[in-house]
Amino acid sequence: MPYQIVHDGVVREFEFYAPYGWPYWVERAFGEDGRDGLPLIVALHGGGQLPANFATDWPFPLLFNGPDNAAWEDRAFVLYPYGFSYVPDPAGEPLRGWNSGFSGSYLASQDDVGFIRAMLDAVQAMLARELRALGSERRAIDADRRFLFGYSMGGMLGYRLASEMPDTWGALWAMSAAFGGRSHDGLTPTVTHPPRGRTGISLFAHHGDLDTVVPPGPNNDPSGLAPSALSRDAYVATGVASPDAEAYATSLRHLAATALTYRTYNNCRSSAYDVQTGLADVSGGTGSTQYTYRQDGSPANPEVIVYRDPAMEHANFVANRYFTASDVWAFFKAHPRIDL
Repeated sequence: MPYQIVHDGVVREFEFYAPYGWPYWVERAFGEDGRDGLPLIVALHGGGQLPANFATDWPFPLLFNGPDNAAWEDRAFVLYPYGFSYVPDPAGEPLRGWNSGFSGSYLASQDDVGFIRAMLDAVQAMLARELRALGSERRAIDADRRFLFGYSMGGMLGYRLASEMPDTWGALWAMSAAFGGRSHDGLTPTVTHPPRGRTGISLFAHHGDLDTVVPPGPNNDPSGLAPSALSRDAYVATGVASPDAEAYATSLRHLAATALTYRTYNNCRSSAYDVQTGLADVSGGTGSTQYTYRQDGSPANPEVIVYRDPAMEHANFVANRYFTASDVWAFFKAHPRIDL
């Protein structure tokens, strides 16, 4: 059964996982490296996705509870928040999504940024009580090692959290997501969620060129306003009233605009530090390209990485996957929060 809190008058849910024996690992982290607390991953599911399926696809807790894992560096807390249910699917099950800030009216009333804040506060208070009961003066969650992972609409919320909760996160891994857009094409202004604050936030943006739900756009268009090919029927399926669906031909701020914004915020050079071609794609081939951007002198943190897969659609990355939860964790481990 998930944890529940009441936020903004609504019962909201989330799953929380702690490493087995976590107070011991908190003490180990402090004793061996002076770290006050363990890292935290907040993993955000996609729109209309069952949270349980998302957690199965990205089983971060299994990384931190393996019987052969004795390294304190590989212990972390994991949160899987549940998006708000907006309409039932044909089987009567709730469809869950996030208020990305540009998703139109059907989730606009939900304060998801406030929910994430309240969830973090509730978990930190719970862990603090347990540590105090054990006589420990340590902090449970490392303030410099809080990370965001999100797929699709979850990635969009991740971008929003990076913007509206500045100096909170060390890194964001966003799959098939846009960091801004227009909820009514031609009728409303473009909304974007650039990172803000005084600390760096590294980004790994993973996107497929065949994605028609959240198009990545061309490599060389930093305006990032390519119209989405998302159909009218798809909008109706997500709860938009049929007469309004025609107006929801959303334009999204796509990948080139995202990379430019994060490079600029993190003071990275405009030219790529490294470009790798011939990397794995979901067709089983080697057509993907990875672009890595760093600051002058090439320090590895902060860092902006764009991975473009020519064969990947919006949701076909599982069958021939080449990134797993362990790859995401390796990226997060290398990118704690630092001052710019």
